[in-house]
Amino acid sequence: MGHKGELYLFEIREMTPLFDISAIPKGQTVKEFYYPQLLDKLPAAKTIYSHDPINGDKIIRYLLLLYDRYSPLISGYPDVRRRKEQGARVAGFIAVTKKGEDQTLNGLFDLTVPEYIDVIIEISHIQRIREWDIIMVNEANFYECQRILLSPIAETGNDLLKGIDIKGKLRDQMEKIDQVLDKYYRLLFPEDETLSRTVQKRKAITPENMAAKL
Repeated sequence: MGHKGELYLFEIREMTPLFDISAIPKGQTVKEFYYPQLLDKLPAAKTIYSHDPINGDKIIRYLLLLYDRYSPLISGYPDVRRRKEQGARVAGFIAVTKKGEDQTLNGLFDLTVPEYIDVIIEISHIQRIREWDIIMVNEANFYECQRILLSPIAETGNDLLKGIDIKGKLRDQMEKIDQVLDKYYRLLFPEDETLSRTVQKRKAITPENMAAKL
């Protein structure tokens, strides 16, 4: 009986939001209440607080309410649009249904600000979502294939033919990996197609990203 009780408590603890917005006393910011854990776990939040000191705390509240996998809004509002509107209200935004009046809110709803995406990525990574782990492994494989593909090959003889054949197979492998990545980005955020595409674009394998990895 004791063992089952311990397992039950463990499961409840695992389903607790990363930073529980409802626990924050009135008048305190997320950063103040969860200092220093918030900025330690979500470094991208520093940029948001720095760039938008007026709305920064509301932005962080909104992102935690919307994209923490254990947020009560996930089960309470299955419709993504309604969830976004309710999350904005709880976070402290006004006129959440009047699109165009609040530039910050439009950026949150449409996910047009890279720093917002960075926070969402950090939340997902911390919570160790299985799909995210698969994405990380496949991106690492993609970079390794890219590194080999960009390396020089012999210019003559059998070595040249062998090199061309290997690189052709690597290109095929990279296409397969790309399909896997597309699939798992969609699984990571199944209810929000906009978020799935935006995160994938933010994490896209580009020449700049490739150079940083090498």
